[in-house]
Amino acid sequence: MTEPVGALALEALGDGSGAVIADLYGRSLYWLVTPGSAADWRLPHVSMLGAKAHEVTYVGVPPAGCVRGPGVHWRVPYARDRYLTDPDRLHRALLSALTRTQVCRRCDTPTTEPVPVHVTHGASGPGHTLYACPPCAPLYSVRHQAVRSR
Repeated sequence: MTEPVGALALEALGDGSGAVIADLYGRSLYWLVTPGSAADWRLPHVSMLGAKAHEVTYVGVPPAGCVRGPGVHWRVPYARDRYLTDPDRLHRALLSALTRTQVCRRCDTPTTEPVPVHVTHGASGPGHTLYACPPCAPLYSVRHQAVRSR
């Protein structure tokens, strides 16, 4: 899953988290769970690797002592008593994390610092707000203003 959602989930799990692999190049975190335990999860911006029997997935596993990036490393190092994460606890933590983020309209990445870039008012129903992440917000605003000025 993406770093912002993963960081919030990791915070929610606290000491209840198993080992976590971080890939800062891919901006992703990977939890290890028992095979098949997450196969039926349907969460936005969260991928369940190996959930499909016909799918082959590879994840880089860092050496035991590799606990710093920038590449693949252990965000939470594994140990005999800290290897797999309880899938029910992880699912609850992910749901909680997803409610604390908004998705950037431009790059489709969850962000914990959403910037409202457009508000639509509904004539006969509720409107909605579009959000951007801080790096994309200025780009969206400039493009949106250019379209409005025509």
